[in-house]
Amino acid sequence: MFDLQDWINYQPGSQIVVPEASIAVPVERQPPDLGWTCIDVEDLGADGSDYIPGVCEKCGNDVLRFLHTLEHPDWPEQMVVGCICASRMCEGYDGRGRETELKNLAIRRSRWLTRNWRESRKGNEFLNLKGYNLGVFPDSRHPGKWNWWIIKGNYKRYGDGPYPSSDYAKMRLFDYLTKPASTPSA
Repeated sequence: MFDLQDWINYQPGSQIVVPEASIAVPVERQPPDLGWTCIDVEDLGADGSDYIPGVCEKCGNDVLRFLHTLEHPDWPEQMVVGCICASRMCEGYDGRGRETELKNLAIRRSRWLTRNWRESRKGNEFLNLKGYNLGVFPDSRHPGKWNWWIIKGNYKRYGDGPYPSSDYAKMRLFDYLTKPASTPSA
C-alpha cells in the first residue's frame, strides 16, 4: 500500500506502486446510438441573415445551419445534432430531406411579400391561391392595425391579430398556412 509520504518523497525516475483495487476510475455514461426520435429542427439561417453555426453534440461538426433536436426514452436529456447523425440515430428519419423542406420553406417565405397581391374593391390586398381567397385588411376594432383572412366556399378563418402593418399580417398568414396540420380542409 502507498501513503502520502510516498508522494511527498517522490523523485523523478522512481516508481510508486499503486494497487489496482485502490484506483476509482469514473465511467462516463454515453448516450445511446440508436432509438432516438427527432422532435424539432431549427433553421438558424431561415431569415436569410448571417447566423452563428451550431455544433453537433454527437460528432462535433461545428458548421451546422440546421439543428435536429432528438430525445430518447433511456436518456434524460435532449441532444442537438446535424442531419447525418440524426439520420443514423433515428430509425427511418431523413435528416437531409427535412433540411431540404426547410430550405424550400425559407425561400417561399422570402418571396411571399413579392407575390402579385391584388387590390379588392374595398382596397384590401389579396391573393387567390389553390382555390383559397387570402388577404389582409385594416382591423376596424384596432385603428392602424391589420389582420388576415382565408376564405374558401363556406370556410372562413381570420387571423389572431391585430398586427402592426399589412406586411406583418401577410407574414403571419404565411406562417399559419405553412404550419403542419393547419391547412384548412375543403
